[in-house]
Amino acid sequence: MGRQLTEDVEEFRTAADPCLVRDPARATLLITMPARFGYRRENGTAFVQTPPLRPLLGPMPDRAARELVPVLRAAQPSLDS
Repeated sequence: MGRQLTEDVEEFRTAADPCLVRDPARATLLITMPARFGYRRENGTAFVQTPPLRPLLGPMPDRAARELVPVLRAAQPSLDS
């Protein structure tokens, strides 16, 4: 399954919960803003983005963050500017 994008906070919270509970203080912002949410169950990572701002990443390895770049660019091509 790859990275998933959603604007449904309940879907995001259900799917990304294992990631969110690892660092609850940091994850608070991820679930309290109207935004685009992303998660990947396979590696337990999550992010939130309020376009046009850059995404706020939850705890994740550098490799997972790099893999997220093309997904976000496809969803928001203006992210490079």
